[in-house]
Amino acid sequence: MNNSCVPNHVSNRRSHLDQSIETKADHAEVLRQLHAEGDLNTDGKSLHEFLTDHQERVWKLSDTDGDGVYKKSLFYSGFNAPESGIAAGVLARDGKVYVTAEPELWRFDNQGERATNGMVLHTGFAVKMGWNGHDLHGLVYGNDGRIYFSIGDKGWHVTTADGVIANNNTGGVFRCFPDGTELEVFATGLRNPQELAFDAYGNLFSGDNNCDAGDK
Repeated sequence: MNNSCVPNHVSNRRSHLDQSIETKADHAEVLRQLHAEGDLNTDGKSLHEFLTDHQERVWKLSDTDGDGVYKKSLFYSGFNAPESGIAAGVLARDGKVYVTAEPELWRFDNQGERATNGMVLHTGFAVKMGWNGHDLHGLVYGNDGRIYFSIGDKGWHVTTADGVIANNNTGGVFRCFPDGTELEVFATGLRNPQELAFDAYGNLFSGDNNCDAGDK
């Protein structure tokens, strides 16, 4: 269980607290407050145990013996810090693997059997608790040589070399170069742009995902 799953069907109390969040530090404090008040079902565990017990996994498929059948091996497991959410995006490109696992964009520089040299390129995405599935996702390589990815409407508060970029009331699309430099907001005012895709002319498309139950 990760904290992005906690507030589905939120009470008015939780919704009010969620609206007060502007940073991931605020997010963590609200979770601690709800836990202290007994407003979170943690199955008898401490809040830390509840949020860190289960890891996300990235699997690698490869034909290691040339028989035409792919074998599955564990590439990386983790993304289970208390503030972590679902690892909802993976992109392999030019000998590197990128993973979006809120609140972070990760890069792994070694595509051996197991990941090494993992580093966080950026952190601070998904400041709100929001809805499960409104994650950091949509990784795609753009025609301009940059990495594109998206976030549902949980907002962001990201510190870069050029300053802070923040918006805690919407979803959006971001882009940066493969080394993480020149991060910028490419599109904003979105709800939950789950997937990103470019056509041959460089136009970017996305679809707004919902739970298939309709919106009131």
